[in-house]
Amino acid sequence: MLWKRTLEIFGLPATNLLRLEIYGLIARFFDFYFGLDEGVQTPEIRQDLRFEQDFFRILQSGLQSNDSLARKYSSYIFKRIIDFTEKYPETVQREWTPFFQWDSKQSKYYSECWEDWFLLYDIMHENVIHLVDPVLPRFEILLNADFGMDASWWILLFYRGFQNETSSVKKGLLEYIFTRQDKMTLNKLGVEQGFMFGALFKTVDSTALFAVPTQGALVSPFGENFRSFIYRLVQSFEQENAKADFLKHLIHHISHVVGSPAPILYVMEALAEVDPVSAWGPEELKSFRVLVDRHRNFNIATTKQFLRKLGISVTVKLANTTLLSFSDIAKTVSSLVNKFPIKISSQEFKLIHQWLEKDASKNKSLDSIRDGLKERIKTYVCELKSEDIPESVLRSQANVLARVSVFIVSNKEDHVDKNNLLELLSVFIENLKNTSSDKIVFGRLLTLLEPLWENFDVCFDQTFDFAEFIQLDDETLLNILSRMGDNYLNKEEENIVDEDVVDLYLSLTKRILSKSILSKENKIRAIQSYHEKCIDLLKYRSPSVNSNCEMSKPFHIRLINVIYQVSADLNHFGLDYDDSMISLVHGLQMKRTQDAIRERSWGDVIASFIRCKWGCVESIAKKNDPTKECFDPIELYEVAIDQLESASEMCGEAIISSFGPLFAFPWEKSVDLINRCVDLAIELMKENINQSKTFPLLIKAFISVIFQPQLLSMPQLNQNDGPIKRVSDLKPFIVAQAAKLLHDYWSTFTPEACESMQQYAPEFAKLAVFGPLRDREDQKLEAAVSLKLADEDELSEADGTAAIVFTQNDYLVRVYMNDLLLRLDVDNEQHKLFANTLLDSFFKYMGDDALFEYMYTSTAEHRLKLRVGCSSLLLIDLATEDKVDRYLEILFEITKKETVTSVRCYLEWAIIKLLSRFPNRLALYYEKLSNPDHKPNYVISLLTISFTLGSCLPEDSLQGYFEEIFVRLLPWLITNHFTIRLFGYGAWQHNWKRCIDRGYGTLLENNKYLDAMGKFMEIYVDCIKFFDKIKSQFYMSRFDPLQDFNVEFIFRQMMTEFQVIDNEKIGS
Repeated sequence: MLWKRTLEIFGLPATNLLRLEIYGLIARFFDFYFGLDEGVQTPEIRQDLRFEQDFFRILQSGLQSNDSLARKYSSYIFKRIIDFTEKYPETVQREWTPFFQWDSKQSKYYSECWEDWFLLYDIMHENVIHLVDPVLPRFEILLNADFGMDASWWILLFYRGFQNETSSVKKGLLEYIFTRQDKMTLNKLGVEQGFMFGALFKTVDSTALFAVPTQGALVSPFGENFRSFIYRLVQSFEQENAKADFLKHLIHHISHVVGSPAPILYVMEALAEVDPVSAWGPEELKSFRVLVDRHRNFNIATTKQFLRKLGISVTVKLANTTLLSFSDIAKTVSSLVNKFPIKISSQEFKLIHQWLEKDASKNKSLDSIRDGLKERIKTYVCELKSEDIPESVLRSQANVLARVSVFIVSNKEDHVDKNNLLELLSVFIENLKNTSSDKIVFGRLLTLLEPLWENFDVCFDQTFDFAEFIQLDDETLLNILSRMGDNYLNKEEENIVDEDVVDLYLSLTKRILSKSILSKENKIRAIQSYHEKCIDLLKYRSPSVNSNCEMSKPFHIRLINVIYQVSADLNHFGLDYDDSMISLVHGLQMKRTQDAIRERSWGDVIASFIRCKWGCVESIAKKNDPTKECFDPIELYEVAIDQLESASEMCGEAIISSFGPLFAFPWEKSVDLINRCVDLAIELMKENINQSKTFPLLIKAFISVIFQPQLLSMPQLNQNDGPIKRVSDLKPFIVAQAAKLLHDYWSTFTPEACESMQQYAPEFAKLAVFGPLRDREDQKLEAAVSLKLADEDELSEADGTAAIVFTQNDYLVRVYMNDLLLRLDVDNEQHKLFANTLLDSFFKYMGDDALFEYMYTSTAEHRLKLRVGCSSLLLIDLATEDKVDRYLEILFEITKKETVTSVRCYLEWAIIKLLSRFPNRLALYYEKLSNPDHKPNYVISLLTISFTLGSCLPEDSLQGYFEEIFVRLLPWLITNHFTIRLFGYGAWQHNWKRCIDRGYGTLLENNKYLDAMGKFMEIYVDCIKFFDKIKSQFYMSRFDPLQDFNVEFIFRQMMTEFQVIDNEKIGS
């Protein structure tokens, strides 16, 4: 009765406090249950709990509990069970449960195993990792114990470890699991899916575990261990069924449960390396499509592309094609290449093509896939007659058909097989050429034509004209344009106002007029026709408020935008560019109607309308014929300023962008006039600085407008109090984009660009040492915004290069600026002037006493000094003679104060470069070297300079140098300071060798004192030890200031020699 009542209490909800009382209840009546209360030699057991599975479930629940009293009672009870079993083996008369077993013949072995278990259990609650690490190896001993401990016990251990509040202990426990190599251990872990997808994945579902300070989550040693663990785990399964079952659960879990992108990407990397296995059926591929298309936390374009790239490799290895229908295959391929532009020559394309041909098809050829696709296209074109299907649904179907088509019609030579293409699309082409097809079919055809055209253009790198391949002649293309126009370019009749449909029409119009085989004459004729029709529509005023007419206005404006863009591409300037055309566009009004505000607010509608208008104005202003009558830019500027003053964040970006071509016009631009634009734009951006969607667009447009060559080349606009430099109020958000635009202009090195660079010298100095540590929240925000600002073209351009790493670490700014310094010409007077101005700024930074208050490495102060040192080295050869004395004094003074070796080496290098260029300044160096009152660190630097000076000086100054240097070094050989004496011996030896190597050995032979000392040092044991110690250091033995003067050594190798933190280095 007591035990039954205990079970009833345990069955209560976990929130019921009475449930916690059962552990104390069992402990109190333990003697009663096992007959220990009678004091007899062989107890008479009343209720043998050892054979009750519910009893062990209660114990494990208590051991896992967050309540410390429940854990203590449970541990106490379990220890008594083990002790009782060991003392009274004769009481065992039934079969053991899976939870607990004992063999009296191996009583000691069993007892030791459970002692190890309790030790591990107790250690899981420790809060320092060095106490936990030494005990963890016992886990593998338990896992492989002969008596087969039930998995629930070691899962319980990890469960408690994962509940540890100390992150280092939790991470150390995970790393221990991830480093297991034994196949038996891995197999036991893998088959326990409750542990894998419960405790383990729940714990690793945290980006913080994978984060490396200042570098992100995808360069994580912890993540690499996790990836290797998943790979070994999958490979360790001995049975294919068990492996397939695990992989099924894995894809469902990471798609629907895991939230952090970091563990998902590492899992996908691991799966891309495993041996092929037929595991994923239709449901698994459905979950996989959810992951790549709709996972809630994959919001960055590059991360999604990386996920799809991995997904391609994983799918071809794990998909069980025998269970897949054509629809499953087609939808999966479509998801894999969605927003992932695959070229026909890429490895990803070849993988998918081979998978379709060898695995997914029925007869090891593409015929079955091709037949299935052809049938789907026929169904899409001929059988979808309903008008109620939304355009977005049709577009999804069309995308699937178009994306798969690309793989079906390519041949082994990486070209399009024209016959296969025409056969595949025969029904589609036939209906597209039919001028009498009904509207529904025509709409379906256009919806399919657009993704087909787009995907073939992207995949085959626009090496062929899709319209030409499917034999669309001028007549067909003009008919398509005409029929589309009839649907949305009407005065009296109803126009289509579905935004998805009109987007389709505009996209196809642009393709046909710019990229198709349509003859130029017909293109120009169509452009003129569209232009006239749109002007007529914009001027038309209906007698009463017509909802359809009002809602069509944005689309007519967008069509004009397209017309001016394709006209400029064709170098056709027969359109109007005068004030009447501009005023017609920006002055167009839209009246409020109930239909317009049915799905969104009137504010959003009008903001979208204004965005369309100013986007069109920008296209008109960008390219025009200078011989024709043109609009007045000043008048348009005033209108734009007026509109910007009352603009919302939704339309502000388009208005700001329109200033770009306006400022490029040759008209008088005063400081006050530009100030008005800057003030209003900054005000709008400050109001929306926390809007993640609109603020990046606003700032990107604004920076592109302000930092354009036409404004940078005007000195009056770039004064310290001028409108352009005031943009720095928005720092840190503008730095990366502004640096790129400045680099693009300054790298032309025209006289105007050089003058602009000189004007921006103080700002250039700041940019050259820019690169936040991203340890603070504002710096992390800056990095996130910088990533949002990067468009797809910039990201794809940087793909696979060092630039992508620079972007992640915010160091692209430094790269841009130092690249300009590398290009400076020592024979150009403007470049020399700029270089010396910049050196003045750098040395001013280094003169700040606050930089020398902290002597710790990797701090902000340390990094700033390193960056100044790197950039100064690139400029030192342009230092002019009138400033060299001052520069040397400054460098010597900074070296005197500097105590960090990794910074001093750059200062020493700069001094060597200056002295080798101006050897007549050696007297200053001798003077410093002879002063006995210097601090040890300064003396060491002075001695180090002489290590390589003898190999850098010009020939005509060598004799004087070798006659003088040994005299100056001699006193430092007898100092009591060991390190100074060591460097003194090193300096002596280096100069001795240089003197002989460069042909001045007679100077040493003729001086009996020097000759005697040199010979003595060569044979004296202590000197030989000193020299050997020096040889072990690269910088002290093999460094050459001239031969090693390159970008890789300055920005990376030198820092490596002095153990500078990795994320400060920049590779060439």
